[in-house]
Amino acid sequence: DEAAFESAMRTSSGRAQRIDLSRDGAFRAALSGWSEKIGTALSESGAFSALPLETEARHAQVIRVHAALAERQLLCAVHPGPQGTIQCNASIEDVVRSYAQVDSEAVWYPGRAVLISKNDYALGLFNGDVGVCLQDHTGDLKVWFLRTRVGDAVEPIGLAPQALPAYVPAFAMSIH
Repeated sequence: DEAAFESAMRTSSGRAQRIDLSRDGAFRAALSGWSEKIGTALSESGAFSALPLETEARHAQVIRVHAALAERQLLCAVHPGPQGTIQCNASIEDVVRSYAQVDSEAVWYPGRAVLISKNDYALGLFNGDVGVCLQDHTGDLKVWFLRTRVGDAVEPIGLAPQALPAYVPAFAMSIH
């Protein structure tokens, strides 16, 4: 529906952008810029700083990081190919690793975003849940998810990366 698409673009308040893919390197340049914006947003939200020991401050920082990520997630139409989630996530993760100042081969690092792809009822994690890996005050890494409780209160839940069910990177997500 071309008219609906054009209307959505006009009313996106700049949150959506059109990229002319017929120009050589246009998508790669846009993805590079987008990756830098994600790195900056995560940095400003505190994703690369250790979480505070105090519960209220820790929860506030986790919520800020999640909000920063949600503002910058890339929506892709497909998984494979140069504009698909697989390639886009790999490119974005390279940039986020550099912001986190970790080795390029690090699997878990502060700022890493994951999307749960298999339900785990025991952990209360479900397909589509997004988590962000953050370092606590002791240096341990946990993946933090947001849970909505009674009265719409949001409660962050931190889990060891090894405890997670199946997941995929979540900087770029697909339409499904």
